[in-house]
Amino acid sequence: MQRKKASSLEDFQAFYSEQFGEDWPLIFESLKLPTQHCAVVNKFSAHREAHEKLSSVAAKLHYVSSFNETPTPEDVQNQFQLPCYFPSSENIRFPKQGETSNRYFDYYLLDASSLLPVLALDVFPESTVLDMCAAPGGKSVLISQFLLTKGCLVASEVVNHRRANLIKVGLI
Repeated sequence: MQRKKASSLEDFQAFYSEQFGEDWPLIFESLKLPTQHCAVVNKFSAHREAHEKLSSVAAKLHYVSSFNETPTPEDVQNQFQLPCYFPSSENIRFPKQGETSNRYFDYYLLDASSLLPVLALDVFPESTVLDMCAAPGGKSVLISQFLLTKGCLVASEVVNHRRANLIKVGLI
């Protein structure tokens, strides 16, 4: 069994070394790092409840904006920024998502790297966006936070139980 495992790793290394060349060793090392999670407050939920819950675990609040948007201090809560909580240490665990008084998830937990493609899209309130494989809904939720109620998001998901996640965050 040990030989088979070593062979698989060698094949993996060979394939991606060819794909990424001299960048591969650095990429491979980054894959071994722990996943950084974050909690994005759902702008369609009752914000105060979410902020209270996330602040109670000593997570740090940061406002994240698209790559092309330069935030100013007075814009901290404007529509072009997402309120995101990041753990202040490795020991912090986010509390389970819950429904707020308006029956939507109060925040959405996801791998922080999932923020990057959405931020790179430079979505603004009048945008139209198509998400072809929308569930579990992380990127769709992020897109909807930038669109608010002015743009158009078509979130397509054919699997019923996965589509239920989109309903719980207020997308459907």
